[in-house]
Amino acid sequence: MNLKPQPRASLNFSSPELLRVLDDLKRFTLDHLPNDLARLVCLASMRDYNTGQYHHEGLASQNSLGLAAAAIDIGHREIFEQVVLLALENLVNELDRYFAAMGQASSDARRFWEENEPYRVLVPKDTDAIARTLFISNTKVALAVLGARAAEASPHARQFA
Repeated sequence: MNLKPQPRASLNFSSPELLRVLDDLKRFTLDHLPNDLARLVCLASMRDYNTGQYHHEGLASQNSLGLAAAAIDIGHREIFEQVVLLALENLVNELDRYFAAMGQASSDARRFWEENEPYRVLVPKDTDAIARTLFISNTKVALAVLGARAAEASPHARQFA
């Protein structure tokens, strides 16, 4: 799958400046997160849900808005491509670790994801339909696996087994 952004006339996507900003984003923001799913959530949260425009205050204060937004866009696509290509077992593990980082709220978060499908907003804009469908489908299955595991581990479930 090729999820690379289409070049825009005003930005050179292989420019040294853009690569530097992308590296800063990775080193100072993304590398501190526990896994690729957490990075994907982080990057998607930098996108305005009404306009699709990316914004990161730290990057924008050090660079032009367009350069910062382009770096986030590229980073979002790179991480999404890594997550969408995960084997199902690995996606289950990513979700499990992501929810476990929330502590006691992890089961509530898992149920919320199952019921409301907020993971749909994690897909970068202009992603092809196959990649979008694969990600959504795999995430639904991975959540179902986690839900089944949680039900098996529940003392109430074991009592009636």
